[in-house]
Amino acid sequence: MLNYFKTLVLINRKEPKFKLLFIFIIFLTFFSLITVLKTKADFLFEEIRSERQAVETILSNFKNMDLNSEEAQSDAMYLNLVQQLDLLARQEQAILFENPPLFKESALELTKVRKKVYQMPDYSKYQDYLPTESENFLDETFYQKVNNNHFKIYTKEDNLVLALAHLLALLSLLWLPLVTILCSDILVEETKHQSLTQGFPFSALEKMLMKIVFLATTFSFVLCLVPFIMLILTFFYPLGNLDYPQPVYLFSYQTVSFWQYGLLIFGYLLLVLLFVLLTSLLVNFLTKNSQVHNLV
Repeated sequence: MLNYFKTLVLINRKEPKFKLLFIFIIFLTFFSLITVLKTKADFLFEEIRSERQAVETILSNFKNMDLNSEEAQSDAMYLNLVQQLDLLARQEQAILFENPPLFKESALELTKVRKKVYQMPDYSKYQDYLPTESENFLDETFYQKVNNNHFKIYTKEDNLVLALAHLLALLSLLWLPLVTILCSDILVEETKHQSLTQGFPFSALEKMLMKIVFLATTFSFVLCLVPFIMLILTFFYPLGNLDYPQPVYLFSYQTVSFWQYGLLIFGYLLLVLLFVLLTSLLVNFLTKNSQVHNLV
């Protein structure tokens, strides 16, 4: 089996598509990380300001009322939106005046206030302007974690951890079309080198399974370039906290450390790769046409 793997390496080492894959991943990683780190965007302040403007847009549809009036007290949606606006303004002030305790307190309270609005009859009218219920649960989980464990809140994209989060999101979007293009001719390649592969005592199915393992190993090696490049950049840019919490939904809303989040994304990308490879094989075998996958 090891000899067959060595043969696959010899067959594919000069394949232009794998060279392009290496170049693409290296370029994308350097470009994405350095661009984010050079920009140093105040992402959290911009996000909160955008949310505040969205709430103000909703409130522009309401009549301006005295909060103590009977009319205002009878309008639960109006009171909730005003409360959200006040809490978002507090978060902006907390960032500007570098007051982390106030920010954490306001952010956590905001998630609790927003929980109520999702149950209101008129919520559907304004749902396009507000975070979804699942997004609110993720925010609540995150702020509970940073509040209970006294994490420093990152407000600027000035470290490699936050820059890598951008890169992982970008890779998640590009990965499916990328591996689909690169793996669509999985059966065609075998026919080009029959003189090298026919001498091994393996069935066609066994050879295909080994080809899948080979490709999964190759793509895993390519993905390992990302942390390697990140390690190089630590000599020039701050790393950040690898234990910084990331909110996720894994059968329940919870947080994981950033390094665990990176492993989850890595596993997700490999599952996408295996799905594409198996789908390619299935379509090719069912249609008996090695090129048909290019058209699917």
